[in-house]
Amino acid sequence: MDKIKRKWDPGDPFFAETVAMAKRDGVDVSKDSKVVRDGRKVRVYMTATAPKYGLTEFTAKKGDEVTVVVTDIDHIEDLTHGWCLSSYGINMEISPYETASVTFVADKPGVHWYYCTYFCHALHLEFRGRMLVEA
Repeated sequence: MDKIKRKWDPGDPFFAETVAMAKRDGVDVSKDSKVVRDGRKVRVYMTATAPKYGLTEFTAKKGDEVTVVVTDIDHIEDLTHGWCLSSYGINMEISPYETASVTFVADKPGVHWYYCTYFCHALHLEFRGRMLVEA
């Protein structure tokens, strides 16, 4: 039986828009985790490797447009992660070696927890972080 190897390919046209945005921000989505602020736009780049995200906290102001980009960099070829921000009705899948993104308006002041929705590790319940939205 042949072993199939997959690798996240930033040259894949499916990811072109996200990769272009990251390049403008000086981010390598396959290894960097950081927050970029541009006026009322907040771009959050984070990696996911069980049992933690590259960023466990970020802050936005009420009314900011937030784009979250998550890249699964685990070295296990069939380990999918999730990113769920339930108070905003967001739940996305991040397949192995791939990236996923979502854009929303941070219109609810307070602390909002995000977490992985795929059981992926013995410490899966620790796979979380928080978004702080300032009034």
